Amino acid sequence: MKNTEMELNIYKNKPSGVILGFEPTDYIAGKSSPIKKHKELTSDWRPYMPKHEIQFINDPNHTGNNTAVYETSFCTAYSGTDVIETIFNYYIKNNLISKEDLDWLQEKGYIENGEVNLSERYTGILAGLNEHGGYLSWIGDSLRNYGAIPNSMLPNNANSYEEYVSTDNITQEMRDLGEEFKKRFPISYEWIPDNKAGEYLKYSPLHCTVRYATGEGILDPVGQHNHAVMEVYRTNEYELINDSYYQETKKYKLGNPSYFLAYYIRLNNKDMIFKKDKNSSNIYLINEEHKTKTMVIDMPTLNAFYGEFEEADLSDYTEHGTFVWTERIIN
Repeated sequence: MKNTEMELNIYKNKPSGVILGFEPTDYIAGKSSPIKKHKELTSDWRPYMPKHEIQFINDPNHTGNNTAVYETSFCTAYSGTDVIETIFNYYIKNNLISKEDLDWLQEKGYIENGEVNLSERYTGILAGLNEHGGYLSWIGDSLRNYGAIPNSMLPNNANSYEEYVSTDNITQEMRDLGEEFKKRFPISYEWIPDNKAGEYLKYSPLHCTVRYATGEGILDPVGQHNHAVMEVYRTNEYELINDSYYQETKKYKLGNPSYFLAYYIRLNNKDMIFKKDKNSSNIYLINEEHKTKTMVIDMPTLNAFYGEFEEADLSDYTEHGTFVWTERIIN
């Protein structure tokens, strides 16, 4: 069933890997979401897709050297962490992440071969996924509340499904690192109505659902959606999805995928503190260390850096010129 009007219904028909629906308290873009508009990044996320990982464990027909074979039902976790990895890869490849944050990711083991690789198990276990899968929002809440850890810290190598999903896997060391990640890179998410998904693809790859199908050409399967994927690109004819089943990318007919989530990662911009002077209408970029204030030229500049601000008395700060997003001038 499609949610073109984003009805607040919960469907629990025992699908394979994803449970359709969301809670009335979830954020919906344009309706109940307090998330501020983010900077446009790209509508083509294909160059930034992470390493292809398959949710079947040790399937001898495809990946196999070991004897343990089982389905994780973690498609929501695989596709959700793929979204976060893709956004990080975009930041890294476009030099939009600070050296401090990049060094931290390297030091803690998040980066493999130049790309971020997160643990699906950590996110999925803390989301409460089970043999029926789970809601997309469970993954958003897990990432928001518990952060993320490197894949190498909790890889997909358990000898059984029971071992794979056991909460005994989650150590205090993992929780501490996830908490540090959460503070450094706060993650938020919101539901996107189907008719707005193309617009929001500019801000985030989209975590969404499909009816599982395989093959070449443009797929248009009929039936209840039962699989979670990541959308990375679309045309007037199809939506390109990244899949944690064997076929990495597939084309689905435009309008076939549904239940869209967009994710946002706030970078560690310790020098990007914006405040409005309570004694004027001016908004400033604040440097707390040197007690200087640099006036922001306009709202597009503020929005380009995800600027949020509070009102404060800035009379003790020294004027330090003006601030404008240089990419706007170059373009």
